[in-house]
Amino acid sequence: MLPFDDVLRALRSINAKILTEPDRMRILEHIAASAMDVFGADSCRIHRFDPVTRRFQREVSVGLGAEWMHLPRRDGMGARVMKTGSYVWENDPAKLNPIVRKAGITSTGAFPLHPDGARPVGVLYLHFRERPHYSEEEANLVYHFAYHAGLAIQLAELRESDKRHIHDLEALREAVMKVAEAGTLHGALSRVADLAMRVLRADAAILYPWDETERTLKRDLVAGAGLDMEAFRIAPPRPKGLTHTLMRTGAIVIEDVEELPEASLEAELVQNLRRHIMEPNGLRAFIGIALRSEKKSVGVLYAFFRAPHTPTAEEMNTIRIFAEMAATRIQLAKLSEAQRKAATAEAIATLSAAAAQFAHKMANVAGTVPMIINDISEKLHALGIEDDRIFTRMEHLKEDTQGLMEMANQLRLRDIGRPEPVDLGSVAAKAIKLAHLRSINPNITVTTEIAPDADRGRAVAVHLVEIVVNLLQNAAQAGAGTIRITTELRAEDEMVDLHVADDGSGIAPEDAEKIFMPLYSTKEKGEAKPHGIGLWASRYQIERMGGEITMESAPGAGARFTVSLALP
Repeated sequence: MLPFDDVLRALRSINAKILTEPDRMRILEHIAASAMDVFGADSCRIHRFDPVTRRFQREVSVGLGAEWMHLPRRDGMGARVMKTGSYVWENDPAKLNPIVRKAGITSTGAFPLHPDGARPVGVLYLHFRERPHYSEEEANLVYHFAYHAGLAIQLAELRESDKRHIHDLEALREAVMKVAEAGTLHGALSRVADLAMRVLRADAAILYPWDETERTLKRDLVAGAGLDMEAFRIAPPRPKGLTHTLMRTGAIVIEDVEELPEASLEAELVQNLRRHIMEPNGLRAFIGIALRSEKKSVGVLYAFFRAPHTPTAEEMNTIRIFAEMAATRIQLAKLSEAQRKAATAEAIATLSAAAAQFAHKMANVAGTVPMIINDISEKLHALGIEDDRIFTRMEHLKEDTQGLMEMANQLRLRDIGRPEPVDLGSVAAKAIKLAHLRSINPNITVTTEIAPDADRGRAVAVHLVEIVVNLLQNAAQAGAGTIRITTELRAEDEMVDLHVADDGSGIAPEDAEKIFMPLYSTKEKGEAKPHGIGLWASRYQIERMGGEITMESAPGAGARFTVSLALP
C-alpha cells in the first residue's frame, strides 16, 4: 500500500522548495527525486509543455535514474495525457518508446502536471523495471501527487512575475494543505469551509459534498463555518436548481441578493439558499464555485458576505485556485480515509484468530478469579481483618472480572455481536460503576441526563458500556472535575446521540484529528495506559454497529465525545 503520509511530506517539501530555490530546473529535479523516492520508481522524467507552440520543451525537461534523452512522441503517452488530462499507464513493453525499452523498463505511468482546465504545465513519467501492482486508489494517489506538483510549478512561475500575489497564494496553499491531515472526511470538509471563510475574508462559508455515483448531495457531510449548522435542514438539490447550475457553469456571483428582481432567473435559483441560510444569518452576497477533481464533481462551495460584495478579478482568481486545491485535498482525504479503513480491516483480520485464542485463555483465568477472591475474603474475616477499602477493591475486581468474561464470550465468537435495542440509561449507569472514577479523582462528579425521547439506540451493549467506560476514564485522567452524560434525539437522521462531556484540559488542535488513530496517545509515558488503542478500538466497534463517534474540544475548555447510534 502506498504510504499516504510520505506523499504528504513530499508535497510539503516541494512547496517549501519553490519559496527558497530560484532555479526552476532544480525545482523540477526535486519533484522528480521526490516522485522516485515515494513511489519506488526506477526512473522519473518531467517534460514541460509550451501551450503557445503546443510542443514539449527539451531545454526545460529533466530526468533522473536514466541516461536517455528524448522528447515524447506525437502519438505517445505524453500526448494522450495532454489531450485528456487523465493519467495513462502502459504495462506492455512492446508499446513503450524503444529508447525506454532498451533501458530495461517494462512499465510506465504518465501523469498530467496541471489542474483540470488550467494552463498545461507538462507531464510526469514514472518508469519501472518491474511492474508495480497499484490499485486504482493508489494510482489516483500518484495522480494527485502530479496534480499538486504541477500547481507548485505554476506557483513558482507566479512568484517570479508577482511576488505580492504569490505570498497570498502560498499562505492559502499552506492552509489548505492541512485539509489532507484531517483524520476523517467530515473533518476535511469542515477545514475547507473554515479556510474558505478566513482566506477569502468572508463572513461565512458552507460546503456541500457531491456524490458522483448517486448524483446527489451528501447531506450528512455538509460542513459550514460562521453559521449555526443546526439551525436549518439541508434540502435535496432540484434538477434545475442552484447546485446543478453551479456544477455546470463553474461559478456564480450574487453581489446583493436583496437587489435581485423577483422574476429573475437568479432569484429563482437562489430562493432556497436565501430562505434557509442567508436571511436567517443576515447574509446579502455570495460567491459560489464548483469543486472538481479528475473531471468529477466533488461538491460546491459558497463564501458569504454580510454586506453587498463585488469581487475583483484577483479575488475570483484566488477563489478558483482555492477551489482547485480544495477539490484535490478532499479527494486525498477520501483516499486517506479509505486507506485507514482498509488498514483497520486488515489488522482486525490478522488479529482475529489470536484474539479468539486469547479470549479462551482469558475466560479460563477470569472464571477462577471470583472464587479466589471469595477465599481471600473468608480468610481475612477469619483473621479479624475488617478493612473496608480492601473489601471494596476486591468487589470492584469481581465486577471487572465479570466484564472480562462478557468480552471473552464476544471475542470467542470472533464478532462484535448483533446490534440490538439497548437502554442508554442502563448503559450509562453500568459504565459509571465500572469506571471506578474516584480511584482516579476522589472529588469527581458525574451527572446523567437521559432524554425521554432519546433513551434507546441500536448497539452491542457490552461493547457500548466498555466504550463509555473508556471515555469516562480518559476524562478523569485529563483532570476533569465534572463529567456530564446526556442524550439527544436526531429524528431527521433517525439517530440518537450519546454525549460524554467534561471540563478537563481539552485536546490541542494538532491532536484533535489524530486521537482516533491506532497507537496514538496524548498521554505522557508516565501516565496510565499510554497505548493509544482505546479510542481507535471504540471507533472501529461503533462503525461496526452502524454508528459513528466524533469529538469536539479546545485546549483548556474540556472535550465532548458523541457516540451516534441508529434508532431501534
